[in-house]
Amino acid sequence: MAYDEDNNSSSSKDLTIKYETGYRKKLTKINFVVDRTLKSVSLNWEYNENEIEKFILYRKKDNEQLTIIKTVDGKTLSYIDRTPNIGNVYEYRVKAVLYSGAESIISDPVKVIY
Repeated sequence: MAYDEDNNSSSSKDLTIKYETGYRKKLTKINFVVDRTLKSVSLNWEYNENEIEKFILYRKKDNEQLTIIKTVDGKTLSYIDRTPNIGNVYEYRVKAVLYSGAESIISDPVKVIY
């Protein structure tokens, strides 16, 4: 509460502070289908958050480093990898990025034997 010299008063509004963690929950529902005839691995996932700008998809082969293979629009919930080679084990992961810049925790690996 504030008063001036004429005894007029005014009160300020309560200040609210929004705490931003900088990350969101990870994707937990990722499914895949291996199609050796079409030489592809189809991935699809569910993520129930709002304001998603994009999804970043990662892939790792055997003992190699995890690398980004594709970034898709936030409304896209699937991806077809047309570059796998027979006889390899791949690990796929997905991460969501929101318009605010916050990111989800990267998903647990989905192992695919191709």
